[in-house]
Amino acid sequence: MNKTNQEKIATNWRYEKLVGIVQLVNAFEKGIRSKHDLAEYLNVTEIFLGQAIQHYKEKYGTHYEIDTYIIYFEPHLGIIKKS
Repeated sequence: MNKTNQEKIATNWRYEKLVGIVQLVNAFEKGIRSKHDLAEYLNVTEIFLGQAIQHYKEKYGTHYEIDTYIIYFEPHLGIIKKS
């Protein structure tokens, strides 16, 4: 494995550790809706948050379903709770 691959793996790990899918759902449940508030809640910069969302778009596509939630990564971050 070359250095570039190792760096990409490490970066993706950081995104998933600091901006995890479950953390996004938890923030939604706490009423956090803006990118600024979400970044503050997760203790990351808005730039890092945007990069993490881009990572998830590349990994999952436009959305990801977990339990009773759908997390949309485009056109912008949004979470819906299914009934």
